[in-house]
Amino acid sequence: METFLDLKMPLDQRLKLYSRSFGSGEDLVTIVAGIHGDELDGLYICYRLMQQLTALTPNRFGGIVKLIPAANPMGLDVSTRAWPASKIDINRSFPGRPDGRPTDRIAHAIFTEAKKSRHCIDIHSSNIFLQEIPQVRLGEEYSAASAPMAGALGVEVVWVHPSPTVIEATLAWNLSSIGIPTYVIETGIGLRIMQQDCRRIIRGIMSFLHTTGVLTGPPAEPLTAPRLADSGNVEYVNAEMSGIFIPDIAIGSDVLTGTVIGQILDPVTGRYRTITAPVTGYLFTLRAHPIVYVGSLVARIIRCEPGGGVRRLLIEDAAETAA
Repeated sequence: METFLDLKMPLDQRLKLYSRSFGSGEDLVTIVAGIHGDELDGLYICYRLMQQLTALTPNRFGGIVKLIPAANPMGLDVSTRAWPASKIDINRSFPGRPDGRPTDRIAHAIFTEAKKSRHCIDIHSSNIFLQEIPQVRLGEEYSAASAPMAGALGVEVVWVHPSPTVIEATLAWNLSSIGIPTYVIETGIGLRIMQQDCRRIIRGIMSFLHTTGVLTGPPAEPLTAPRLADSGNVEYVNAEMSGIFIPDIAIGSDVLTGTVIGQILDPVTGRYRTITAPVTGYLFTLRAHPIVYVGSLVARIIRCEPGGGVRRLLIEDAAETAA
């Protein structure tokens, strides 16, 4: 275990950020989790990865895997997204400063560690309102270089989406801007650990490490090409009345136009409204928090291509891209 930031806090307390490395060599893959304190899946994923990597013999490593499992320890302590003392989002503070506020220094320390990498994986959970299928999100600005290797992570969906201005302060944008491919994993629900989804991501990360050559030997399981989402084929389903949302379908389902997604109930008036799929496709986001207002996001669907299924990402070139 290595301490890469030791920050003096008020009242003579110390805040420390830790990393743990496995293997040896020049190639480095860094895995960051816990930047947001209400996102817990990454902690579990890092723990399970430590178990698997510890069990490998030294000759199985062709490079180094570095884990940063708890990038926002104070936020994790109290289960809040932002830095508790100032409510600043650390993932809007990159690349940070070595002489700034605590959030600036934390961002600077993480960025300094991560920019040594050949690839970086940044693990996030969804918020408390939405459940997300395991997916990799890439900004349009850097998707061309990162997409083949994103497919090597074995997730269900790779979503290339437009980046708002604020994205320029994230870890992923700053690393990608200096040529380090960064893959933002989004999964599950905030403040929960979805073990089945985590297991899928762990298998994908191990496969990714084999594809990059950081681990040697064949991966344990073959990759399935993920569905490809972008700004042109994602359909948003929003609530048309306020009330309690009760789902009738599971996330990860294939839907037809008119498939019932769920109902919104008004327990005061007795009214209800049935929510149906407006298109045929794949349901990859579903409302988890039952209280909705007019306009609340209920679901996201990747539309099918005319006359066919949902587009899949070509991953045949992933090994060549890694090389």
